[in-house]
Amino acid sequence: MNVGFIGLGKLGLPCAEVMASHYNVIGYDPDNNKDVDKVILSAKLEHAVNDRDIIFVAVPTPHHSEYDGSKPTSHLPNKDFDYTILEQVLVDIDKHVHEDALVVLVSTVLPGTVRTRLAPLITKANFVYNPYLIAMGSVAWDMVNPEMVIIGTQDTAYADTLKKFYSPLM
Repeated sequence: MNVGFIGLGKLGLPCAEVMASHYNVIGYDPDNNKDVDKVILSAKLEHAVNDRDIIFVAVPTPHHSEYDGSKPTSHLPNKDFDYTILEQVLVDIDKHVHEDALVVLVSTVLPGTVRTRLAPLITKANFVYNPYLIAMGSVAWDMVNPEMVIIGTQDTAYADTLKKFYSPLM
């Protein structure tokens, strides 16, 4: 399979490198000075999307600093993640993706957000939510040894595609 990976940060780059051990992976990140081993870096998002079977999206969804997990937050008002970067990336992907591609969201979002805000941004391809439950200190190991794999879609064919994709990795 030909894979695109958008967002090569602390989570994305190790995951893309694991994928590249079995697949042809072209990655894109605005910070194009990444130290990559197996991933082919692209200077343009469209090159990491064109002619790809699956495009993974792992871009930042920052949260307010008070909600970093270091202290209880039950006394604070509810706050959502900032989806500005993610929404723009999805709009940009939709400009270049082909209709048979599967766009797979890895970034963390709150329940209901995919259905109401994000999935409608992908109009030319298929869309699945596949959040990774991975610790930042052991990304590559956690990816190939997951406790569980979450595949959020109502179309079992898309879930089957991801199961086949992950089979040699896990």
